[in-house]
Amino acid sequence: MNNEKFDMDAVNEFFRHDYHDRGMMKWAGFYLSDHTQAMKVQQKVTQNRLNNKLEPQQSLEQIGEVLAQAFNHNQAVIIQLNELQDGLPVASLSGKIMGCTDTKVVLEANQRAALNDIRHVAICENYGYPS
Repeated sequence: MNNEKFDMDAVNEFFRHDYHDRGMMKWAGFYLSDHTQAMKVQQKVTQNRLNNKLEPQQSLEQIGEVLAQAFNHNQAVIIQLNELQDGLPVASLSGKIMGCTDTKVVLEANQRAALNDIRHVAICENYGYPS
């Protein structure tokens, strides 16, 4: 390294008048992109909940029949749970049935629902295909 000394007055003058630190502005694009994506996901979940009407309560026997038919024919189902959040139904579960026990049903992506918590179940005709 050189033994030259810096003129601190010149350095201070540079930082005071010439150098412009953008600070967080250079990171704002990254933050904004992540934040925007998270907001879009949250908005979609909220919109789905607002559009999700409360289906009629099915009997445990009806629920069992629909689940059995879907499982036997490798069909996807839409399950609405008996759970409300802020007065609206929580997002429905959907997918093909991977298995079940006496008390639970397991859908794709490891979605699980207790049979006693199911309000309504229906076979999803066009599951996995664009509509």
